[in-house]
Amino acid sequence: MKSINLIGKNIKCDIDGTLTIDTAWSEEDCLTVRPKPEVIELLNKEFDKQGSDITIYTARKESFRENTKKWLVLHGVKYHHLEMEKLPWGEYWDSDAVRPEELLPIKYTVSD
Repeated sequence: MKSINLIGKNIKCDIDGTLTIDTAWSEEDCLTVRPKPEVIELLNKEFDKQGSDITIYTARKESFRENTKKWLVLHGVKYHHLEMEKLPWGEYWDSDAVRPEELLPIKYTVSD
């Protein structure tokens, strides 16, 4: 498992496929999508650290904001900001990028 010090960092965390197992592209899906509890726990630990600033960002439509916020509350996700309608990049290249899966000892697979 990779160990990374994120104290005092500005962390942007995607929802679909990062905090969730599945993706949510309808208003109803925003309330029922399955969470990744271990990733949420990891993010919440970072939130609790002094100086960390957590932004949840998503490509979901602005009209899904309320249901997205309800889901975040329902699953106990701690954050400072919520950004909707991010650019739907196919790839994100960054020398400091961290994938939550790199910090967890488990692997997720999507199944129906």
